[in-house]
Amino acid sequence: MQGERRLVQPQPPRDSEGEPTTQYRWNWSAPLLISPHNAGTVYFGAQFLFRSTDRGDSWEVVSPDLTRELEYGPENLISPYGTIRIIAESPLQQGALAVGTDDGLIQLSRDAGESWTEIGSFPGVPELSQVVRLTLSAHDPEKIYAAFSGHEYNDFSPYLLVSRDFGASWTAISDGIPNDEPIRAFAEDPVASNLLFIGTEFGVYGSLDAGGSWFSLQNNLPTVPIHDMVIQQQQHDLVLGTHGRGFWILDQIDVLRELSAGIDRNSPH
Repeated sequence: MQGERRLVQPQPPRDSEGEPTTQYRWNWSAPLLISPHNAGTVYFGAQFLFRSTDRGDSWEVVSPDLTRELEYGPENLISPYGTIRIIAESPLQQGALAVGTDDGLIQLSRDAGESWTEIGSFPGVPELSQVVRLTLSAHDPEKIYAAFSGHEYNDFSPYLLVSRDFGASWTAISDGIPNDEPIRAFAEDPVASNLLFIGTEFGVYGSLDAGGSWFSLQNNLPTVPIHDMVIQQQQHDLVLGTHGRGFWILDQIDVLRELSAGIDRNSPH
């Protein structure tokens, strides 16, 4: 009904006296994901992963604590440390899940949360760097993209990795991104598998060769942190959300799709 609202945030269980038996730790930007396979299935992340199959009316816990459970961390007066930062589900395989934490872990499940594989070490990435983006590929069920940030430790390097074997091994694909631009956003084109986009602290970049090289897409975009990006599939647009509370649209990315397919640059097109 118009004007009606209700709380859908998972609440901790309580004892006979009404006191919570556990405390949930929520990131300031606690992740919420609607399943690409069922619009009524929603995932929410604290230190546990929650799942609702009725759009948030009820919740079940589908994981143990997925963080390092450390008693220390970067001083943050806004939200606690040791939280889930990002949730992803494969668009190709229902129940294939990936979770990234603010204390440097990626947790993977192929069975909708029944079992989890923890990954805590990544080539070239300092330990405890927070996982800021996770994408399970729309082209290959084994491929995962992950972006990390160490800005809380005064490390402003960009870290972007890809796994082609569902997390068993990882390869850095951040060559060509300026060394002082931490990554905040990422998008894989659902049509052209080689076409990737990243948003950094200062702008936006694209790759036509699956991360082998990167070029600036700044154009008339102001110098501003890119906090999120998504590809609008019906209109073929790249849509950016910025820290300046603005939306920017790169209209019609079809030409980039054609370029990523490997056009012969010695002939007219």
